Amino acid sequence: MVNHAWSSVFPDTGVCVKPNGVSDHCPVVLSWFEMNSKASPFRFANGWIHLDGFQDVVKEGWKFEATGNPMLVLVQKLTHLKGVLKSWYAEYGSDLHKRVIEARGDLFKTQTLLQASPQDNSLAAQEKQLLRKYGNLARAELAIIKQRSDCDWMTMGDRCTGYLHSVVKEKRRRNAIYSIQDDGGYVINDQSQVIATVVKFYEDLMGSEGEVEIDTSIVDTVNPRAVLSDSQMEALDKDVTYEEIKAALFSMAINKSPGPDAKVMDTLAKKCALFLWNGPTLTNKMHQAKLSTICLEKEEGGLGLKDMRKWNVAAYMELVFKLARKEDGLWVDWVWKHFMWTMSIPQDCSWVWRSVLKSRSDAAKYIKYTIADGVKTLLWHDLWCEASPLKNDVEAITAWEGCFDNEATVDSLITSGRWNSVVLNLPDDNLKNAILKTVIHKNLNEDQKTKLPPGPFPLPIVGSLFKLGTKPHKSLAELAKIYGPLMTLKLGSVTTIVVSSPTMAKEVLQKNDQAFSSRTIPEAVRILDHHNHSMAWLPVSSKWRSFRKVSSAQLFTAQRLESNQFLRKQKVEELIAYVEENCKNRHAVDIGQVAFSTVLNLISNTVFSIDLTHLDSNYAQEFKALVWGVMKEAGTPNFADYFPVLRSIDPQKIKYRMEVHFHKLNELFDGMIKQRLESRKLDNSPSSSSCSDFLDAILDYKQENGFQLSDPDIKALLKV
Repeated sequence: MVNHAWSSVFPDTGVCVKPNGVSDHCPVVLSWFEMNSKASPFRFANGWIHLDGFQDVVKEGWKFEATGNPMLVLVQKLTHLKGVLKSWYAEYGSDLHKRVIEARGDLFKTQTLLQASPQDNSLAAQEKQLLRKYGNLARAELAIIKQRSDCDWMTMGDRCTGYLHSVVKEKRRRNAIYSIQDDGGYVINDQSQVIATVVKFYEDLMGSEGEVEIDTSIVDTVNPRAVLSDSQMEALDKDVTYEEIKAALFSMAINKSPGPDAKVMDTLAKKCALFLWNGPTLTNKMHQAKLSTICLEKEEGGLGLKDMRKWNVAAYMELVFKLARKEDGLWVDWVWKHFMWTMSIPQDCSWVWRSVLKSRSDAAKYIKYTIADGVKTLLWHDLWCEASPLKNDVEAITAWEGCFDNEATVDSLITSGRWNSVVLNLPDDNLKNAILKTVIHKNLNEDQKTKLPPGPFPLPIVGSLFKLGTKPHKSLAELAKIYGPLMTLKLGSVTTIVVSSPTMAKEVLQKNDQAFSSRTIPEAVRILDHHNHSMAWLPVSSKWRSFRKVSSAQLFTAQRLESNQFLRKQKVEELIAYVEENCKNRHAVDIGQVAFSTVLNLISNTVFSIDLTHLDSNYAQEFKALVWGVMKEAGTPNFADYFPVLRSIDPQKIKYRMEVHFHKLNELFDGMIKQRLESRKLDNSPSSSSCSDFLDAILDYKQENGFQLSDPDIKALLKV
C-alpha cells in the first residue's frame, strides 16, 4: 500500500490494523524501526578518475606513514586510502547527476553569449573551461552507471531470472512511443495511428510523392561567427594549378602513400622476422626458416604471411595502373601533361614519385591496351604497340616525326575501323608488322554487356516514343509506378535512363556526379563545331575548367556587378526619358521592344562597351528575332536526335536554319573582336584599355596566362 518513494525514505516500517468495533473506520497503527545496517564494502568507482582532484587526493593519501614488511605497508596504505576516498567522494562526488545538469546549463549559457559576441576572448576561455568540466563530469557519471549495470548483470543477468525479464521490459518501455503530436498539433494516443503518423513523416522527409514545406526564415536567425570576404571566396574558387600539384607531389614525406621506401621496408621485414622467432625482445638469434619461406602459402609449405616487400611493390603498381587508366583528376591531368610512360625521373622529386616512376617497367608487363577508335590513346607515349611507346622507336620517329605532333592520338591511323594508308604505306619493317598485329575492336563497347534497368518493351524503330504522349512528365510518372524509380526507355534508337525519385537522383547527381556531369549534345548545336568550343556543352576537362575560371573570375563576380551599377542606372534613366518624351508627344510605346532594347544595350555594354541599338530603332527587334530563332531551333524536338541515321539528311532543316543564325552572330562578334584587337594594337599597354569590359578581360587573360584560346572559343564564350 506504499510507493517506492516511501520505501526509500522509510525502509523499515510496519502497519497494524485494529478491529473497527462500532466505528465505520479501522484504526491503523504505523510504526517504524531504527535498524543498525551493516557497513557496506568499499567499491572503487571507475568514474572517479575523471573527477577533478582525484589524483591529488590519491597522492596525498599515499603519503601515509606505515611500518612493517612491504606487504603490510601496502595493506596499511590501501586501508588508509580507502577511508580518504570515501570521505572525499561523500563530500565532493555526491549527487553527481545534479552536478552534470548544472555544468551543462552553465556551458549552454556561455555558448549562447559567445555566439552573440564571438570576438570576446574571456567568454571563449570560459567556454573552454566549462566544456572540460562538463566532459569530465559526464564521463564520470557514465563510467559509474556502466560499472553498476555490469555488476548487476554479471550476478543475475546470465540466468533466466526476474531481473532479466525486468531489464527487457524496462528497455521496451523506454523505446516505446505511446503518444505523438502531428503537424497540426494534435496528440495521438492510438497505437495504429501513431505508427501511421511516424511512417508518413519519414516518407515526406526521405522521399515520396508529397512535398515537404521547409521554413527558410530560420536561416535569417543564424548568427555566423565569420563571413568570408569576396577575395577569400574568389581564392577558394580558383582551380588548382599544375605548379601546386607538382609541389605537393614532389614534397611527399617518407611515411606517406603509397608505402615506405625499400630501406624502410627492409627494416620492417627484419623486425617482423625477429619478433616471429624471438618475441618482443627482438634479439638476433638463429632463424629456424627463411622469411621468404614463411611468406609462402600454406599449401606451399609456408605460414601464409604477407611479404611486406612484395606488398609495397604491389601498392606502387596499383598507383601506376590507376594513372594508366587516365581517370579524371588533378593528379592524373598533371601526370599525363608530362606523358606518364615516357617522362624522365626528375632529380628534385620526392622518393614516393621516384618509386612510382621506377615501377613503370614492372607494371607495363601486366598492362595491355585495347584499341577501339583510338581517340584517348596517345600515338607517341602510350604502350599500345607491343607494350612500348613509339617515342623510343627509331623507325617511328624517322617515318612520322614531321607528320604528327607530340599530343597526336592513335585515331590518326584509323579510318572506318581499319588501319589507314598512313600505316599501309610504311615500309615492310618491324614497325608496320607490329601495328598490323594490333587488333582494332570495332564493337568494343558492344562486347561489354551492360545490365540496364527495367522498362517498357520497345517497338521496332520508334522504341517507346509513343509512351510519352502529349504530356511527357505525367507519362514518365505513371511509368515509374510500374518499372520503379530507375527505368530504361528506348527513344527511337537512343537508349535513355530515367530517374524519378529523390533517392535515385541523389545517387546519380551527388554520389556519381562526375560520371553524369556531361550533357547529351543535340544535333542542332553541332553546327560550326560549336559543341567543341562552348562551355555549356564541353565535358568536364581542363579546357572546361579554364572556361569556367574565366567566366567566374571576370564576368560573374560581385566586383563586376558593382562596377556595372552605374551602367544599369544609366540605361534605366534612358528608358524612362524615352517613355516620358513619347508621352509628351502622344506617341505609342512598344514596352516589350524598348525593354528588350534596354537589356540588349546593358549586356552589349558589359561585353563590348557599346550600344547595339537605339530605343527607337528596329535593329533590336531583328536581334531579338535572331536570338529567339536560336532558342527555338535548339528547343525543337529533332528526329535526328532520336534516329542518328538521319543526321546527314537533316529532315526538319533545323541544322540548316541554326547555321544561318550562327553565321549572323559570328559576323557580329567577328567585327567586334577585330575592332578591339586593332584598337589594342594602337595602345602601348593593351591591358590598360579604356573599355575594361568582358571582351578585354578575356583578351587580357589570354595574354597574361598564355591560355590557348582560339577565336571560336572566344565567340562561344560570348554566346553563353
